[in-house]
Amino acid sequence: MITIFHGDDFVNSRQTLNQSLALKPDRFNAKDLTQEALTQVLESSSLFGDEKTIVIDYLLTLRPSNQKDSLINIILKNQDKHILLWEQKTITPAIKKKFTQAKIQEFKLKANVFKFLDSIQPNNSKQILTLLHQTLTKDPVELVFYFLSRRISQLIQAKDRHDLKGAPWQIGKLKSQAKAFSLKQLINFHQKLIDIDFKIKSGQTDISLASQLDLLLLTI
Repeated sequence: MITIFHGDDFVNSRQTLNQSLALKPDRFNAKDLTQEALTQVLESSSLFGDEKTIVIDYLLTLRPSNQKDSLINIILKNQDKHILLWEQKTITPAIKKKFTQAKIQEFKLKANVFKFLDSIQPNNSKQILTLLHQTLTKDPVELVFYFLSRRISQLIQAKDRHDLKGAPWQIGKLKSQAKAFSLKQLINFHQKLIDIDFKIKSGQTDISLASQLDLLLLTI
């Protein structure tokens, strides 16, 4: 059976996937997966009668290509196998239609995350920090950091470009929020997020990620 784990709450979806694994699976990143390798692992599972679990990351949200279509077709021809597909974001309705027999689990972000992100604007530190702390009681700080970084990138695009992708209401909301900042402010904010990420990952700081977000957001 094919199971798809997707949605913006990728931390929860990843944990749920990993908890569902009884044995070590054959795991692939779709970007590096070939038709030959996928066919081989599926055929070996049938040949030896092993109930292998195959996990493929990022396939369904890859850019359109013949390779992507071929891999999906191979999977659809092997729906009796134990195949788990994981995506870091929400899949499209068109993709869902292809997998009518699959079990699809969507993991949505909680509303408090969006309230926090929407509050990001100059001279609003008190509300921003209140919403941040409320959010961190329910969501991992790494997830919040990821979406904060993404929101600042979107605001830079809204300020500097005219080809934003998304629903009209989403684009309008981003452009409205971006007006509260200068482009220089947004770029500096984004650079500080990059610096925090580097220091955390390279072990150059003993200050927790949550505390660093507190300090950064106080400066808005």
